[in-house]
Amino acid sequence: MRLSGPHTEEIRALHVIPGQPEGSVMIFARREAGSLRLAGIRVESFYLTSRTSLRTLVQEWRRFRRHVAEFRPHIVHAHFGTLTGLFCVAASPVPVILTFRGTDLNPDPMLPRWRTDLGRFFSRISAIRARRVVCVTEQLKRRLWWGRQKTCVMPGSVNFDLFQPMEREEACELLGWEPQTKRVLFNFGRFPVIKRPDLAARAVDVARTIVGNIDLIQLDGNTPPETMPAVYNAVDCILVTSDWEGSPTIVREAMACNLPIVSVDVGDVAEMTQGAAPGTIAERDPAKLGQAVADILKSRARSNGRSLISHLNEEVVAGEVRRLYESALGREKAQAHRGMRSTSAEHLLP
Repeated sequence: MRLSGPHTEEIRALHVIPGQPEGSVMIFARREAGSLRLAGIRVESFYLTSRTSLRTLVQEWRRFRRHVAEFRPHIVHAHFGTLTGLFCVAASPVPVILTFRGTDLNPDPMLPRWRTDLGRFFSRISAIRARRVVCVTEQLKRRLWWGRQKTCVMPGSVNFDLFQPMEREEACELLGWEPQTKRVLFNFGRFPVIKRPDLAARAVDVARTIVGNIDLIQLDGNTPPETMPAVYNAVDCILVTSDWEGSPTIVREAMACNLPIVSVDVGDVAEMTQGAAPGTIAERDPAKLGQAVADILKSRARSNGRSLISHLNEEVVAGEVRRLYESALGREKAQAHRGMRSTSAEHLLP
């Protein structure tokens, strides 16, 4: 259903996403692009396939300018900082919205120190040039040196139709799992050093001494996205032990399925899960995390998480993003719609 209102004329937005269009990497950005169509936004995506090869970046620059010339977007939305954000503010002839998501402003121990410092510098420079800036948490906003006055905090959205509660037995049957087995979910992801699997494993060992056998289900980033709703409904809780996070997508999706959360205080998890029960924000102590996991496994109860994140429903967030785009475009968009702003394809090409 398309949202209605006095400002429903179509906006064209080109979303720039780092990486390849296949797989589950940055899938939340692809889903967001799809949800924005509900708000009268026509979205196309440009995948920046390399951020390290100078030769490839030159080729991508030309491909990007051709895409802009053909699509003629009102706005470009960069879904990451570092070189992705810098690329967009340098190459785009139209206003840029820049979303910071975590490691583009937070430390990244997976990379050499000089690379993380350079990436964060690129992010901050990009924030100066962007028309509007979005940070998925307040903590990320505090890391900006410039541009806070044009920055808003907007966690990502979640598809309530896709991620919703189902019976444990039904979910286990879909996955071929035994429903009586106690299971804890842990997102190993593409950044295992940041996620702290060592702390998660020790916490689960503590929980085993209290409740017996537990399967630790570790996600490595290769689980088919369409399988995840069943996974959330087949496990007993999710364990988050990361050193750094932005606004973790996996926590929003888990809450939409009423999966209890046991987490350290990282990113916006404590804020997002406030009032969720059962669930715990614990210290970075294996004993305390393990006890919190064991308490949930004893009852095997589901949480009330879904009711706490209704404001993150895709349709609600899509409306907020549209308002952000309109604010960023301002008079320029009105002029463009009156034909006062004409830019030919030849002018956009290098």
